[in-house]
Amino acid sequence: AFVFFKEAYHPGWKLMLIKENTLIEQKKHFLANLYGNAWWVNEAGEYKFKIEFEPQSKVILGLYLALFGGGIFISLMIFQKFKKYERN
Repeated sequence: AFVFFKEAYHPGWKLMLIKENTLIEQKKHFLANLYGNAWWVNEAGEYKFKIEFEPQSKVILGLYLALFGGGIFISLMIFQKFKKYERN
């Protein structure tokens, strides 16, 4: 059977099926209805599922790195100001 996800197609969408505490990643990813995502599931049954957009994890990592770099920059600026006042 096909599982359809009506979000714009991108190969970064991943479907994971969970059955009896076993995680199964679906590899057969297709373009559906000329815009959406579809995955072919071989075995019938009841599944819990997880759909994630892999490129989003890279965006979140970039935000953390930017915040970390900004924190270091602000800390250095504050340190430099205090060091300047010590000399006077």
